[in-house]
Amino acid sequence: MSQFNILIWICVMASALIQIAITQSNRELMQAWSLLDRQVKDLRLEQTRMVLELGTLISYTRVDLRARAELDMMEADDVRVLKP
Repeated sequence: MSQFNILIWICVMASALIQIAITQSNRELMQAWSLLDRQVKDLRLEQTRMVLELGTLISYTRVDLRARAELDMMEADDVRVLKP
């Protein structure tokens, strides 16, 4: 084999090794991206739940404030919870 053929062979091998390294790196990046995407979906779902809960709490607060203001309702001195 001539030196030129050896040089070509070395370049081909180096190119193949670089391609393998890049492919592995891309797989790792895709795996990390998939994990982050799953976390984003979970956080959006949690945010939606929190917004709904906040809306519920605000409506209860509005009802309570209106009852106190318009009906002169007072806070109970003794609160008892009944269980069936």
